[in-house]
Amino acid sequence: MPSIEDIILNQGKWTGISGVRLHLSHTFVEDAARFMVLDNPGHAFILTGFFIPLGWDSLESPIPETGSVESDGPPGAYFLGRALTNLGWKVTYVVDHYASFTLKGQPTVEEVIEFPITDEKSSEDFAKELLAKYNPSVLVAIERPGMSAEGKYQFVGGTDVTVRTAKLDYLFRHHNATVGIGDWGNEIGLANISEYTGPNLPSKAPTITESNHPIIAAVSNWGAYGLIAAISKIANRNLLPHPDMEFDHIQRLIEYGMVDGRGRSEWIVDGFGPEENRRVLVDLWDHLYSAGITKL
Repeated sequence: MPSIEDIILNQGKWTGISGVRLHLSHTFVEDAARFMVLDNPGHAFILTGFFIPLGWDSLESPIPETGSVESDGPPGAYFLGRALTNLGWKVTYVVDHYASFTLKGQPTVEEVIEFPITDEKSSEDFAKELLAKYNPSVLVAIERPGMSAEGKYQFVGGTDVTVRTAKLDYLFRHHNATVGIGDWGNEIGLANISEYTGPNLPSKAPTITESNHPIIAAVSNWGAYGLIAAISKIANRNLLPHPDMEFDHIQRLIEYGMVDGRGRSEWIVDGFGPEENRRVLVDLWDHLYSAGITKL
């Protein structure tokens, strides 16, 4: 039976992320699930949203204010929050205003906080105040850009979107229970693996923000689904979305304005279409069934 880690990295060879697996625990997803559910249960902050500029095609031009959010991240964040809510957790989503439309008003979503896009000191102060007010038990970031050593937020290829990105890293820096999910190394929580990425994972701006448990996947949404599957095994209950549910959810968000990583209004997540995404969820469902998890 393929492991959860096998399933979420199965199509990751083209990015090079699968090679990093050699430097992680062979059960890195299940380790993160146990860390959350057994050691730090109760209230999760879930961070997501990667700004994608629209109508911009030149490195010589300033990044426009007009933009949306990438299709990798918010779906995984939504379904992880849904799973935790079904277990009785409190879930608070933390995003900037570009991503808030992907979560506000969705079923099971009770609270979405918009983190301001501002300077470093104001961002750190806001993060500290937020943590003091809510006292979350664990933080999870899913495909959320992480700050580089130069204090910037960039695409894998180097495009700088700092002026359109809230500095959510400060939440991770001031909390001691964190999980980071990403697929390239420039996402919050993946600084732990930066020394292993090398030439096969050519992020021009690897993040400096670490997590207690980094999760790598070919697509960050798949990392979130893998985490849900691992939590399901602990809870002895299948908390995964049905593949049809994921398809409909992403299609609806595309109609609302979510785009792929190139700014296109298409059902594509990191270059993968509906059937490839469906296969990951089908395989995770099969994994749970093989593990004796049949209760929904």
